[in-house]
Order: sequence, then C-alpha cells, then structure tokens
Amino acid sequence: MDRNKLNPVQVSEFLDKVVAEGGEDFVYDEAKTSQAIAAQVGLHSQLAIKVLTIFGGILATIFFNAFLLLGGLNNSPAGMMVLGVLLIAGAIVGIKLADTTLAETACISFNIIGYMYFGFGFNSQSQNESALCGIFLFFSLAQVMFASRSIFIFIAVLIINGSLAGLILINLNITLLHIFIGVLAVALTYLSVNEPFFISKNIFTNGAFRPVRMGLVLSLIAAFLFIQHYQRFEITINHVWVTSVFLLVCNFYSVFKILQIVGLTTSNRQWLVYGALGIMLAPTFFTPPIAGAILIMLLGFYLGHTTSFGVGVVALIYFVTWFYYDLQLTLLVKSVILMITGGLFIAGYGGLQKITEHEAV
Repeated sequence: MDRNKLNPVQVSEFLDKVVAEGGEDFVYDEAKTSQAIAAQVGLHSQLAIKVLTIFGGILATIFFNAFLLLGGLNNSPAGMMVLGVLLIAGAIVGIKLADTTLAETACISFNIIGYMYFGFGFNSQSQNESALCGIFLFFSLAQVMFASRSIFIFIAVLIINGSLAGLILINLNITLLHIFIGVLAVALTYLSVNEPFFISKNIFTNGAFRPVRMGLVLSLIAAFLFIQHYQRFEITINHVWVTSVFLLVCNFYSVFKILQIVGLTTSNRQWLVYGALGIMLAPTFFTPPIAGAILIMLLGFYLGHTTSFGVGVVALIYFVTWFYYDLQLTLLVKSVILMITGGLFIAGYGGLQKITEHEAV
C-alpha cells in the first residue's frame, strides 16, 4: 500500500489490517500516526525546495571530492581505503544527527563515495575481486544493522545483492546465478504479501520493510537487464528455465493473493484466471525478464505501491520491445505476432472484467 497518498478512510482500513495481523498484543498510537502522515504530506508539498537542496548537497560533495583528488589522494591506495571506511562509518553516524535535507544529502553522497574510494584503493593494491565483494558484503550487512535511515538500508541492500552477484559471476557459476535471481524473486514476493506482519513486528522491521523491498525490486531489474544483454559481457548463459520456474511460481502465487483481495472466490473462475495467466506466461519461459517485470507489476498492484508498479510497467515495455526486435523473423511475421498478442490481451481484459463484475453481483 502506498502510504504517501492515503486519505483518513484508507489509513483506518490499513491500520485495521495491521492490527489483525499483529494480534491482540499489537498496540499503536493513533495520534502519533496521524501526525506522521501529516508530516509526510508536508514533505511532499515542499518538493521543489527539497529537490534544490538535494542538488546543492550533491554539488557540494562533488567539489569536496574534486579537492581531495586534486590533492593527490588517488596516488595513495591505502589512504583511499582508510578514507573510504571513514566516510562509510561517518555517514552512518552523521545521518543520525542530520536535521536538514542538505546534511542528509551530504551523508548519503559520502556513504556512496566511501564505497567507491575503498573499491578503487583496494583494486590498486590487489586484484582479488572476490575478496573485494566479500568486504563490501560485510560492510553493507553492518550498514543494514546500524543504519537508522531508510535510504542507507536501501543502498546497503543494493550493495549486498550486487556483491553476491559479483561473487557468482567472478567464479562463472551461471547456474547459481539463476538460483540467486529466483531467491530474490521469492524474497520479494514473500515480503510483499506479508507487509502487515513486517511493519507490525517491531520498529526495525517496520523501518526496513520499504527500503529492503524496493532494493529487491531494483536488484531484480538489474539482474534481468544483465540476462537480456549478457552477450555484451562475453558470457554464455544457459538453463534460463531455472529462473523462469521461480518466476512462474511467484506470479501464480501473486495472482492467488490478488484474487483473494478482489473477492473472486468461485473455483471455476479462479481456474479460468490461472489458465489465462499460464497462456500469457508460457511464451516467456525462455525470456525470464518479461515474466519478472510482470511479477513486479503484480506485487506493486497488490500493495497499491505506484512506484514499484510503474517500474514494472516500464520494465515490461522495455523487455517486450527488446524481445520483439531480437526475434529472427520478418517484419510481417512480427507484426502478426503483435496483433495476435494484443488481441488476446484485450479479450482477456474484457473477460476478466465480466468475471469480476459477475462475482461482485
């Protein structure tokens, strides 16, 4: 659920759902909840000021790093590594004290640059890329545990997934890469369908839920982009069906949860929906990026999260377009395929509309 645009009725319904998941022991402060929502709305009303402030913070960080590089920091690998660790740790501590958007932006920029400095310094002294991925994995796990802001957890999740993928690719274990992507898809699905449980469990899981979930979304998009363009990296990828199996299961489970929300309980109609989904996903068995984009869309729709839903839509358009141009067929055959596919989708949409309307009656 996108809590950036909630009205009082939606807030009440969402909190009732959270209470139901949390059980009788779950207690919340209604007054503070309303204040937090009001503050969030205020932040959105000052969007232009925040954007300018963030831009200023980024510029200040760039000039600071330019000063360090002009001073010869890049000639000292050990100095870059030490400074990188200090920037990472200092940013985590500083963000807890920051009370302005400018200070927050500077801390975020220093955190990212800290990883860059350490990586450059380490590579200058050693070519052990696996060790670097392991160190980044350790740093980012520590950042998840000690960071107090969502953006730091989000950055850490991206680095964790990137480090794990890097370890797999460095060792050229492509089968393990498919399993890794499948596990990411399962984790994203599990988090999304259990949102009330995580936000009501404790303060840490409440604050970490959204950045972890969005980090998984972008990690999956990056993985799908790699699979789509793996030829450019001179790597051979086989057995893509392993990833597709994970994605198919997650897609069907997501639709199952969505049907529960919309109130489609008739068994025959549920199987009709599953059949339509199977027909739609069958051609994607050897093109997992398309099935992955559909999964992100479904989970975004399930949560009412417009950002992830929009990311899924853009990804779906991109991967379908790339798949279309990558087909080794004539333009006439491609056009026929597009027309048939479009007709099937329109017919499927009309059929689902009639089914849901009849079920509501």
